Amino acid sequence: QAEHTMAQYRGFQFLTHQYQQLGYQEKVTYYREQSKALLSENPQKLANYLADPHLNFYKWEEFKSRLAEERP
Repeated sequence: QAEHTMAQYRGFQFLTHQYQQLGYQEKVTYYREQSKALLSENPQKLANYLADPHLNFYKWEEFKSRLAEERP
């Protein structure tokens, strides 16, 4: 469930960005609304997913850096 939600959210963000660069405002609006709807379903759960480096690949570098600092 968590992986599916994160894939959906990141996918909507990716599509929004790509269509914005291509100038397709109708698609930008559609995918932005999809992203907002997903966020509004359970904002705290999605916030937790976004903070978890196991689910949010944007956090991987930060996570790896912390691991390296903790190793003796």
